[in-house]
Amino acid sequence: MTFNEEPMDLDMAVGYFAFKFNKKITLLAANDSFYSLFGLTKGKDGQKTFSAFQNMIGEEEKERLIAEISENIERNKRNFELTMSMERGKGNVKTYVSKCHMDKESGKMTGLVIDITETHEHKMGLQREAIEETKETFLKLACRDELSGLLNRRGIIKEFTNTMEKQSEKSHGFLLVDIDDFKRINEEHGHVYGDEVLTNFAFNIMSSASRDNVAGRLGGDEFVVLLKDIDSKNEAEKQATDLLFKLATPIEGGRELTASIGISIYPDDGKDFSELYKKADKALFKAKGEGKNRYVFYSDDIDDHPYLN
Repeated sequence: MTFNEEPMDLDMAVGYFAFKFNKKITLLAANDSFYSLFGLTKGKDGQKTFSAFQNMIGEEEKERLIAEISENIERNKRNFELTMSMERGKGNVKTYVSKCHMDKESGKMTGLVIDITETHEHKMGLQREAIEETKETFLKLACRDELSGLLNRRGIIKEFTNTMEKQSEKSHGFLLVDIDDFKRINEEHGHVYGDEVLTNFAFNIMSSASRDNVAGRLGGDEFVVLLKDIDSKNEAEKQATDLLFKLATPIEGGRELTASIGISIYPDDGKDFSELYKKADKALFKAKGEGKNRYVFYSDDIDDHPYLN
């Protein structure tokens, strides 16, 4: 299944990538939009497709990018912007810009990339309209979480509000997803490894969500999945079960990474983001108290549960 990278008015194609950088670039992860931006189709062998992408850049441009990344690392810049040009057919030059985050200790670089070809051409022609378009584009990027590439809190709330305005008569599932024992992972393996766990966890959520659903990171190890237009609780239950299965992955120390999920339903449990979040949070707390690695639906009697008192 493919995560929908085109919600509401955030419909510009946003590519997410994670690289390992050590004087050369090695692909760790990338979403489908990353490849489609460059006219490629992600195959089963992601690294092979990524090699094709590097060949398209050309040696001169690749060397310039590597030099620019190295310079930012030497200047201890964690966040920076890269601009890249690529010839896509005779006389068809595309321009891309990336907002990057570099972890110097691990050598891991994550970021978002967009195609600004039209904007770039207009800007070169000193057209004010194109400059405003660039500003608008990065306002849209402000709705993305820099570490994970998912929608951030602002983007999720905006998407939720838009969905409720257009589909208020339908039922929707609100899944609050939290990594089990994440604090322990950070304490035992450090924050660099913790960020890697978060990135991989987010990528698995993004890959598991169906096309009509939306996933985001609210902060820390707390994520949310909005299940649009569900027929019943059974559908939410099925998707929560599938999500728990796909999120269970091995981590350092010979342990398995698991998650817990609290679920509330629109409009039965609430009609605004705040109310649905509060009730899903109570259900999540109950799931943690009952042993973790499970999902729990909110119910009216949940306030009487011993773990909430």
